[in-house]
Amino acid sequence: MRIRDGVPEGARFELYWFSGTGNTLIAASELRDRLRASGREVAMRPMERSDPGRVDLGAVLGFVVSVAGQGTHPLVWEFLESLPEAAGTACFLVDTLGIYSGGILGPVRKILRRKGYRTLAAREILMPNNFMRKKSDPDKDVALVERGRASARDFGDRLLAGSGRWRDIPLYSELLAAAFRSRKAVARWKRMLPLAVDPERCTACGTCVRICPERALSLEPGAAVPVRGERCSLCHRCVAFCPAGAIGIAGGRYLAYRALGLGQLLRCLSEGAEVETIAAVETTAGPAAPDDAMRGR
Repeated sequence: MRIRDGVPEGARFELYWFSGTGNTLIAASELRDRLRASGREVAMRPMERSDPGRVDLGAVLGFVVSVAGQGTHPLVWEFLESLPEAAGTACFLVDTLGIYSGGILGPVRKILRRKGYRTLAAREILMPNNFMRKKSDPDKDVALVERGRASARDFGDRLLAGSGRWRDIPLYSELLAAAFRSRKAVARWKRMLPLAVDPERCTACGTCVRICPERALSLEPGAAVPVRGERCSLCHRCVAFCPAGAIGIAGGRYLAYRALGLGQLLRCLSEGAEVETIAAVETTAGPAAPDDAMRGR
């Protein structure tokens, strides 16, 4: 579907983002800067700390999220399903992916249209893979991130010009989305690919507890390692940003990847803080907890 009309002059934007290892946050930041360069007012808010019932229906709403399991995380689906009914509020979608999606564009558009939103356009942006990595290639990562930035800028231009599209393969996308859409479905993935903490590396600093979007981690006084609760949706933010590299997939020797620094992420998550321009790429792929020392939690 092609946009029939461009975004009206003077329209303000609200961007709601969800990012695990930072790829999506970089894309959202780039898109925000492009829209602002055209003179538009843009607010950018972390989805996990926003009330979907209080979105500004007078603004153009953008949802910038990461792909998971060919769809996206339950937190994102729940946010979209909790949006208020609208009467033609314009909206768009951007997702970032490492390999393939197929289960997000159609289902998201279906939710939004059912609620009365006008779906403008969608863009999928290829970024470095952050799941079960076995090789580190910084040059390739940086090149992919830069192409991702360019794609975000191009999408912003097309969005304003009214020349974007929202592609979908009906039925097929609904089937793919089901694999990761519900928390029950994610629970099966967690049993197959459980996260674990290396007690020899963990310093009990609490960083993972602080940044977990699902509040699924806890660290009791005197505990050696954090404990994971049922709400974990495998976004791998804790794996990516653990300062000690103590969290990983149990039984495997995979590299932890992040696209930006922990300080940048924390500033972006701070309530009321303006998201800074992410100018420098800080792609890092390093060892996560070794399989011979990992204990599932």
